[in-house]
Amino acid sequence: MNYIVLFTVVFCVLKNSASSRESLFHRVQAVIFDMDGLLFDTESIYFSVHSEIIARFNKTYTKSMQWDISGTNFSTKSLVDSFGLNITPEGYLEEYEKLCIDKLSTMEFMPGAEKLVKHLYSHKVPIAIATGNNEKFFDVIPTHYKNF
Repeated sequence: MNYIVLFTVVFCVLKNSASSRESLFHRVQAVIFDMDGLLFDTESIYFSVHSEIIARFNKTYTKSMQWDISGTNFSTKSLVDSFGLNITPEGYLEEYEKLCIDKLSTMEFMPGAEKLVKHLYSHKVPIAIATGNNEKFFDVIPTHYKNF
């Protein structure tokens, strides 16, 4: 959530005046973006995948549940156990990763993110993407985004 606030603050400063804009970019030495929920709407993908898998067992996964575990070290075993799913944690994780990879390969930028990335790039500000997520998920970022 803090990243989204920072993202919003940057856009407010950019919109206010040319002098503010120039001042901001002269002070920025580099930008590290969190991939999940800031550059890309990965959170809705993760939610839909959990929902899809859990629905196969006639259970319901809610947005509230997603928010409760988002950003925590909540394990797959805990998820399987809490829903009483008839699947091993390893089986759940395998299916989860497969579905996520399929959906992540077609994801789009969040509104305004592409414009900000291009603007930073045009001002020669070094840019990096960070994620605490699975490396397999990071590797499927669509090729046209890796060129930034």
